Amino acid sequence: MSHVIVAPDSTGKKIQTTELTDGADQVQLQHVIVADPTTVNQGAGVAVANPAASAAGLITRPVAGTLLEIGVTTPAAGAMWTHVVPANRLYRLLYGKMRFVANSTAARRAIEFFISDGTDDVFKSSMDGEIFAGLNNTIYLMPGGGVIGRVNTQSNVYHIPLPSRVLVKAGWLFATLAINIQTADQFSDIRLIVEEWIV
Repeated sequence: MSHVIVAPDSTGKKIQTTELTDGADQVQLQHVIVADPTTVNQGAGVAVANPAASAAGLITRPVAGTLLEIGVTTPAAGAMWTHVVPANRLYRLLYGKMRFVANSTAARRAIEFFISDGTDDVFKSSMDGEIFAGLNNTIYLMPGGGVIGRVNTQSNVYHIPLPSRVLVKAGWLFATLAINIQTADQFSDIRLIVEEWIV
């Protein structure tokens, strides 16, 4: 940063500028901002990324959210997984993937995915089929879900439909419910792709 003197006013007033190269010339770019009338260095910022959660005032920020891949903590065997939207964040869930290994205990499992506000379920949907004992399965969370159910009888690939363009706020959670889950059944490799805003 530098200053230039503007007359008249005996010693003159200072204008904040930045020096730039314009062809063969060195020119001064004058700073014009939306500023507080009484506090020095308090003006509207222009962010090249999402501003801090504590930022206040008029701020220019990206219109689109930031694409974020979340690795959900692997639960213990026989347990479900949950991911809570952190403070000062807004999520739109775009896609998800998980592994589910069913142990040898004879039981037909079914996986449900839900979004909760911490008290009530605000969305719930189920996979397009059943999981049998002794199988290693891949389950996708996708808008619209699968169009033909399980891809084939050997691949053990399933789909769970997602809601369209739903925004989920801080404190809400994504989670699964496994019907007839057995004590040695295991979720793993749980990945969520979300669009994230800092609010």
